[in-house]
Amino acid sequence: MALMDEIVAALGARQAQALVEEFGGMRVYIPVVARPADRISEAVGLDAATALSRRFGGEKVDIPNPSARRKRIIALHAAGVADQEIARQLGCTQRWVQKVLHEHREYRTA
Repeated sequence: MALMDEIVAALGARQAQALVEEFGGMRVYIPVVARPADRISEAVGLDAATALSRRFGGEKVDIPNPSARRKRIIALHAAGVADQEIARQLGCTQRWVQKVLHEHREYRTA
């Protein structure tokens, strides 16, 4: 199972997204016991931080950083560019664009 899948399984999509937004691209030490004043707890909430500690406590975890291409897909879509045009501009399939946008919406609404 990929790391991001494990994080989503442990935290849920919304808190996983919050973790990525706060720590994406960083190596983060996950405390064995989450505390309210921890930076992770402040970013994702104490319950999610506790779940993260149960799964990864005592480990240093490389938090995934959303790729530049995914960020560009989301930005172009937000600017009103059609999925087909986004795919053409970025050299990917329209299906991939739709998958990225679907995942983005799931993280935002979960």
